[in-house]
Amino acid sequence: MEHPQNLIMPSEPKVIWDLPLRLFHWSMVITVLIAAVTGYFFEELLLDVHVYAGYSLGCLLVFRLIWGFIGSYYSRFHTYPLKTKDVTSHLKNLAHGKSKTHTGHNPVGAWMIVVLLSSLTFLVITGMVVWGGQENQGPLAHLIGFKVGDFTKDIHEFFANILMFAIAAHFIGVFVETVIFKHPLIKAMISGKKPTQDTQASVNIWHTVRGALVFGLIIASVTYWGMTGPTSSLTKNVPSPVYQKECAECHLAYHPSLRTAANWQSIMDTLPTIMVKMLV
Repeated sequence: MEHPQNLIMPSEPKVIWDLPLRLFHWSMVITVLIAAVTGYFFEELLLDVHVYAGYSLGCLLVFRLIWGFIGSYYSRFHTYPLKTKDVTSHLKNLAHGKSKTHTGHNPVGAWMIVVLLSSLTFLVITGMVVWGGQENQGPLAHLIGFKVGDFTKDIHEFFANILMFAIAAHFIGVFVETVIFKHPLIKAMISGKKPTQDTQASVNIWHTVRGALVFGLIIASVTYWGMTGPTSSLTKNVPSPVYQKECAECHLAYHPSLRTAANWQSIMDTLPTIMVKMLV
């Protein structure tokens, strides 16, 4: 009869992904989908929706940055296996039709998270620059000029394309791990549970409470900053009603800051000549 110490005990499912992290993940999925659809297909029609999706992404990213240091064990960045040798070993195993089970992220998955979070961060930052420069709205409205905003739009679109490629690679990775190697990644991101013998994979109610407090503080701070700050960052920096009435009868009322004083003076000086030609 085999000694009990030589028996390999079956791994018990434990909650390794805390509730705040799971809510962040699925909220990010929904918000990125909204931002992508409105940005790629309805840029002009649903620009406001795209912008609010961007603000939401910013709040989520700030939360994830904080949670990467104070969350449960496998939510923290220091647990990510990012060493080159770990990535190489994982890729070699995949090439031989094997995939080692990891309690947290596997090395390739960990790097994918880094790429996704970095791309989203650059997207939010460049989006705020474009919003402030081209539209003269948001927290950077009085700091960014039109030329800078217009130039940054190309950078914003570049990172949007990088994000789409990263998301496609992420889907492929999840498909391979879930369908081919039968690792319950999606199920784990819903329930939080994965089979493991790791004693550090312990999540308690305090993590949920702490996550709610952190995210609530972020939302309250952003809302207060947006509604009371000098640039009214969450509200439109709309020109006066007179400007809108006089300049929006025939075309979109562009914000006056989008042209220099000399440009506007030139336009106003030539208006009588233009009106005569139109009447004749």
